[in-house]
Amino acid sequence: MLPARARARRRPRAARIAWLVMAGVVVLFVAARLALPFILRDAINRRLDHIPDYAGHVDEVGVHLWRGAYSMHGLEIVKRNGQVRERFFSARDIDFSVAWRELFRGKFVSDIYADGVNLNFVKGPDPGTSQLEADRRWQDVINDLFPIDITFLKITDGQLRFVNTASHPRVDVRVAHATVLATGLRNRPSNAGEIYPAFIGIEGESIGGGKLKIVTHAEPLAATPHFYLKLQVEACRCRR
Repeated sequence: MLPARARARRRPRAARIAWLVMAGVVVLFVAARLALPFILRDAINRRLDHIPDYAGHVDEVGVHLWRGAYSMHGLEIVKRNGQVRERFFSARDIDFSVAWRELFRGKFVSDIYADGVNLNFVKGPDPGTSQLEADRRWQDVINDLFPIDITFLKITDGQLRFVNTASHPRVDVRVAHATVLATGLRNRPSNAGEIYPAFIGIEGESIGGGKLKIVTHAEPLAATPHFYLKLQVEACRCRR
């Protein structure tokens, strides 16, 4: 056995080693946490750049570990050939988080809050100057960015626009300052036999200052997408 004096000398040395190991772990954790947003941003940008016929970019990504969330800021998706001037999709902020209320019920689903969302459909003289749809190949990209079911979606200050540059006169209509609430959205078709598993409600300002309301029950991911839609326009101050 070691003498008592030797054992006393070893105890402070062991304590220092333990503290150094703990400090190293903390430093590594902090460094990983600081680097994570940049790693995620680069990964998201690489994935967005592989959208068929389109290119995408996000300026900044935030990570919020305490609530199981991440956010994207300055997201843009444009047609790759450069013949369409309007961005297909853009958003100031998108926040993606785990829905804890559903997690306690054994369901791993998510909530999404988005602000400043713009979606622009363009019909030109030919397919190269048009952007009218996101085909089913986009589903792989959505699965990668939002890998679990979306139980709740809220969009504020949104805009939906349709432009027809091939018509005379030129058509340019939009729904501005829109609020969108959606539930029951999924990344894959429903297996529960539900006819309309998704609900989408939209309220916004139409051209002429009218108030537009749209209520939709849909199954957008079915082999043949189907929906029920109700549309209402109120207090339109259109010129006659």
